Amino acid sequence: METEITTLLREAQMQDPETSEFYAWSKTAVTNFPITPQPLLDCLEVVRFDYPSSPDHEYRLRSDEIVDDETASLVRSAWHAAGGRKNPESGLNAVRVAGVELVRSQLSSVLWMVSRMKIYREFYPERAEQYLERVHALPWGNSKLFVQEDFVALSIVGVSESAADTLFDWSSHVDGVSGKPAFLKTTPASDSAWPLTQEALLAGVAVLWIDAALAQRDPRQKQRFMSSAASAMWQTGFVSGWDGREEMLRSDAKHAGRRGGAERHRATRELKQWALVQAATQKGSDIAIARRLASQVPERLRDASADPERLIYEALRAAAGDRSSTH
Repeated sequence: METEITTLLREAQMQDPETSEFYAWSKTAVTNFPITPQPLLDCLEVVRFDYPSSPDHEYRLRSDEIVDDETASLVRSAWHAAGGRKNPESGLNAVRVAGVELVRSQLSSVLWMVSRMKIYREFYPERAEQYLERVHALPWGNSKLFVQEDFVALSIVGVSESAADTLFDWSSHVDGVSGKPAFLKTTPASDSAWPLTQEALLAGVAVLWIDAALAQRDPRQKQRFMSSAASAMWQTGFVSGWDGREEMLRSDAKHAGRRGGAERHRATRELKQWALVQAATQKGSDIAIARRLASQVPERLRDASADPERLIYEALRAAAGDRSSTH
């Protein structure tokens, strides 16, 4: 796997990230990258629960490592949203695919960052080399191992965007023909008999992180994985809220509203990322930089915010706060 990732990183540094050719290349590279899905959960196991007062039943995830009600509740919510409560095969399918798509989402962001490595080497030479070393060392070809890594693709520019946020962005890209999430066309579940949705995908990765947390003995590592799972469930709730609104209103206008909400959510984050990259090469106070950048926003991001100067300023301040808290 080292050969594949080394080749991709070298090619990414020769790309122009501001062109449509880069996005086409990146999409193909990520889609074709070989990733082994996680076959089994380590601590959680599927059990059948028979209702005492009726002939019905459901399937649950259990573990001897779960000792508190809050964790048990989080597991139930994630498993239900992944589709496993009534059909465990469907839930486990969502979990397997979630691991693969988590890797792909991070790889997509890494290629975007590496394509700008010339800028980072000029202004953050030591940090840039450390970032490349970290990327090279990650187990990109194995989703089981990758899930256990503490890696944030945009960390080089001080963005503390969770892996769940990145997965949400990745899985929100809509296929122009079908109107469905684009990842459904390339995911290993594309030939599966089990239906898969963005909501199930995000819940599936929450299950993976909970399982990883339960396997930890270090309290700090356990907390890290549970925080990741909670972040994934927040994104699951965001998707579920929009989907529930669509189902209730059942109108084309509300379908457009759901897609528009997801697009705005992603565009806002992309504008922040663009601003942080540009700010790395500029001098001055945060407010001065924000004012300059607000007048330079690319056309494709101009509708991302009604007040881009304020959005950019807040992003710069947040990044500065993140960096100071780590030193």
